[in-house]
Amino acid sequence: MQPFKLFLSPQVNVPDDVLQATGTRLKRYFDQICSTQRPQKYSVAIFKISPHAGEVGDRDLLAYITQGSLGVTLLDKVYDPEKKGPRPGGHAGGITVGLPDGQVLSEVYWTGGVMAQKTSTADNRAKVLANLIFHEWAHNKHNSDSVALNNGGVSYYVHNSCGGGMLQTGLSLPAYAGFDHPTTANITAMARVLDAQNKQSVAGLFNDELGY
Repeated sequence: MQPFKLFLSPQVNVPDDVLQATGTRLKRYFDQICSTQRPQKYSVAIFKISPHAGEVGDRDLLAYITQGSLGVTLLDKVYDPEKKGPRPGGHAGGITVGLPDGQVLSEVYWTGGVMAQKTSTADNRAKVLANLIFHEWAHNKHNSDSVALNNGGVSYYVHNSCGGGMLQTGLSLPAYAGFDHPTTANITAMARVLDAQNKQSVAGLFNDELGY
């Protein structure tokens, strides 16, 4: 069986140890999701930091780590410069945007609030970052899911029908630090849609063909 691929693309300066710990935690989450999937199609999860555009497939997951919203910037400058359509609301931790051409973009924000999760007694920055990404990846994988679309829409379905925990809405950043792992129902919900094909937006990645 092939591995399931996870990609992290920091668009701002995030300490390497935090990125590695974030990826390692997400790999642990998705290893369990892979083993829960029926029929099982992926052996384990693997992660890479700072991929090139050509490495990311439609079944993979990509998360940008930003400070300003890349998704909103793309809407403003590329897809909807006249601002005829709404902008995504998201939450303080990140957003997932379904772009007009069918691509999906997930991002989380490296803010002072996340940085403040490191204190003199504990460092929860990677845990919070990983849990925020997991939340956005649930939106990403459900973006084209007929069950979610027919049961309140993607946001409502993820927040209310995928097992709560770190997938519920209205969580503070310290609350995200309180989850050591997804709930059993989170795992089951993600296993059901793990093989969904949602083309990831690679607009923020280095493109080997274009040379930038």
